[in-house]
Amino acid sequence: MIHSPISPRSGPLPQRGRLPSGVVPVVVVLVACAVVGCGKKREAREGRPEAKAPAGADRTPGAAARPLPPAWLKTEREVPASPELTQLIAKFEANPDDKSRQWTLAAMGHLGEPAATVWLAQLAASDDRLNRWAEDALASIKNRHAGLELGDVATSDGPPRVRAAAIRALAASGDLAQAAQLSALVANPDQPLLVRQACAITLGALGRPGAVPALETALTGAASDTKMTGQQFRVTLIQALGRIGTEDARRILQTHAKRDLSPIERRIVEGALEAAAPAAAAEPAGKVGR
Repeated sequence: MIHSPISPRSGPLPQRGRLPSGVVPVVVVLVACAVVGCGKKREAREGRPEAKAPAGADRTPGAAARPLPPAWLKTEREVPASPELTQLIAKFEANPDDKSRQWTLAAMGHLGEPAATVWLAQLAASDDRLNRWAEDALASIKNRHAGLELGDVATSDGPPRVRAAAIRALAASGDLAQAAQLSALVANPDQPLLVRQACAITLGALGRPGAVPALETALTGAASDTKMTGQQFRVTLIQALGRIGTEDARRILQTHAKRDLSPIERRIVEGALEAAAPAAAAEPAGKVGR
């Protein structure tokens, strides 16, 4: 929770193009996904302190058109803003110039402290004009001390794009606990596709063998999906298994290769099996990694 009286104020922004970057080199996957809230809150989050949105964000001209669920973000702990973050928030409020605000948000992401994580997530979820810049800043966080807050955003009831940004950041700042959270999300068909896809990419980047069963569950569940989005999701799962590269991951890929696949998907499976071969050869016998 951020204890700061200063709130972001939206202003009209110019048209701008944006190409979101992935956390690992993967085949470009374009997913058309409706922005919907996720399912029920996990019982494990009950009793957490509610993260306060930047004051007045819901009253700005750029406020989100779709109302967020009440208390959509709950955090494991209260996190006061550092003096550096407080100065950046003050600068953001005092300089409505578009370029100045963009650089200030980027500086918050570079700072990457837990309080900045919550502040950026709240801004991204509540402002349709500044959300893309706030999402970029959130995804750029590499501070491992922010892992708890990034995990809270990833598993929240917030907009899928905001959750996906936090998930991408976990590739650099996540640990075992966050990998377990992402494994649960990727295997859950009730989660938004954008969130599940981001989880698969990040789990592959983290290289946690403990994520393999969840990736297998997701791949098996998506095997019969004939839509383009289904194939795109399978591609991210296949590449994640190839990056993890354990014997179990290779077995899953070999099983999937026996299915009736499109030529493109088959080539991706073959490439993932080649990438997984060195890792599987180096894996100690009987060792189960997490």
